This record gives sequence, structure tokens and C-alpha cells, in this order.
Amino acid sequence: FLAAGVLAFKGVFHGEPIIKETNRWRIYLILLTVIVYLAATIPSNTNLGVRHMMPIVPLLYILTSIGVKESRRSLWAPWVLIAVLAVESLMLTPIWMSATNMWWLGDKNITKHWFGAGNLEFRQNFIELERQLSSRGIRHIGVLYLAIEAEIVQVYIPDAWMVTAEKSILPGWYVVNTITEQLVPAFEKAAPESLNGHSAYLAIAANNRPLWDAIRKGRDYGYIAGTFHLYRVCVEDG
Repeated sequence: FLAAGVLAFKGVFHGEPIIKETNRWRIYLILLTVIVYLAATIPSNTNLGVRHMMPIVPLLYILTSIGVKESRRSLWAPWVLIAVLAVESLMLTPIWMSATNMWWLGDKNITKHWFGAGNLEFRQNFIELERQLSSRGIRHIGVLYLAIEAEIVQVYIPDAWMVTAEKSILPGWYVVNTITEQLVPAFEKAAPESLNGHSAYLAIAANNRPLWDAIRKGRDYGYIAGTFHLYRVCVEDG
């Protein structure tokens, strides 16, 4: 968009060709690549946020560079781009990536005790979970999964229900996400000074530990869909 704006400004206000003939085929090739990639990724049900769109960012930078280079009369354009990037970086301060914070700030990094679990689970696993449950003839299933809304789960598995402290563990099928299996013990063992918001996370662990323990009394059918532990709770397990 920045490149298009620079090129359009040059063509409209300076009356010059928007794209030089020597660069025209490069622009078309880059735009074609971006369009094809977007056409393949936008309809995809892969749920990774915007990360899977990042391969087009270098191509957009190239377009921007071409636009700035061809706008010789617009000497302000590079400085505007630098200013925009500087403002963006300052607005994020100090919430940069954890690795960058440690590199730049060391022991002064105020985010070093912040908790993040973004890489423990990607929700497209629900697609495979639905397939595997269907192949086993399982429709109604309880899901123990930290910090996720029932509406999200039911998009993938319409007959699923969320396991919460307000509901008893009744006989039936259950899946426990690996986030629960990893984080509940981690919250319980974490020292207060090592985790920002320790009391809140400890409360989450306390709420979910009894549910997890009750489900684990059932029959263990192992892991399915990569990150879900399948159990069947029977009457005698209670």
C-alpha cells in the first residue's frame, strides 16, 4: 500500500509515468506472486493468526522500495517511511519479542516474568480432532482446555462442551489439551517472584486441577490429533 501510494502520488501530482518500463515487469511479477499467495492462504482454515501471511512482507517491502526509488522528486518519502517505522516501534515499547527484550535489556527486561503460551497449541488441530472423533463414532465430548471459549470449540466440533468447575464430570468421552497438562503443573510449581500475576495463574491451576484429576481416572486412550489426550469416564471410575 505504501508503494502504491508513492507511485500514485508521483503519477498524479508530477505528471510522470507511474512505473518505468524497465521496472514494469518486476512490479507485475511481484504483484502476481502476492495475489497468488493471498488467494491460496485467505480461504485456508489454518489458524495461525497472521504469521502464515508474513512471506509476502518482503515482497511488499520491495514494492515500497521501487516506489520510493522512482519518486526522485519526493525526497520526503524515505523519511516518512522511517518515521512511521520509528513511531510504530516506540508504540510497542517495551512489549517487543521476548528474545529481543532479553538481548537489548538483559536483567532490566520488565517482561521476562510475563507468561506466554502462544506456541503450545495451534487451533487447526481441532480440525484433525473432529476427523478422528468422527472416525471413532464420538460426537458428544467434553473438552478441558485453558482459556478458550466454547463458541470457538463448537465451530470445529458442534456437539462438544467445555469442562468447567460448574459442571460435574459425568460418564462419557473427554479430551484434555496438552496446554492443560503442561501449564497446570507449571503454575503450581512456579515461585511467586518468577511469574508475573502468579496468584491469578495459581487460581487457574486450582480450578482446573480437580477436573483434570477426575478425567484422568477414566480409561486412557492416548493422544489424538497431536495435542489432545482422549479419555472415557465410566460409572465405576467415579
